[in-house]
Amino acid sequence: MNRKKSGVLMVEIKIGKYTISEDSPCFVIAEIGHNHQGDLEIAKKMIAAAAENGAHAVKFQKRSNKNLFTDEMYNKPYENENSYGKTYGLHREALEFDESEYRELKKLADEQGIVFFATPFDFWSVDFLEKIGVPCYKIASASLTDKNLIEYTLNKGKPLLVSTGMSTIEEIDETVNFLQGS
Repeated sequence: MNRKKSGVLMVEIKIGKYTISEDSPCFVIAEIGHNHQGDLEIAKKMIAAAAENGAHAVKFQKRSNKNLFTDEMYNKPYENENSYGKTYGLHREALEFDESEYRELKKLADEQGIVFFATPFDFWSVDFLEKIGVPCYKIASASLTDKNLIEYTLNKGKPLLVSTGMSTIEEIDETVNFLQGS
């Protein structure tokens, strides 16, 4: 719902059981991303810790690495002390959870009373997350200028959070104008 206050358009959005507006308390999102290192038990502990410490939501990341990367990038040797695979693609795959694992994590978040959602990096991941039943999406700052991904995600009809880190004012303005026209 949109409303005007002092001549400025204010937005009110609903994410799960929470209404977020200028008048609501701060909505705290615990960024889990891939900090679970591909370990389901670590991810579960992070969800529990987020809930215990007052977070309203937890956010993960989802990628279809084979769709997102070129063959060259996917198969590029990844010699790094923190690597989970011999190639960059295999390293990235080790950090991803499958559908049953995502459902298990979402169920745990639901039981803990916090919102579970993720940042999709490609169309396939949007569809994957839609099957899981996330109540909203977040667009990564790296995808701020990806109008196709933004539009595809918007078409799911759910709230969309957009990161702007490292973006120029022009890129932010362009995306805001795009979103206002959608």
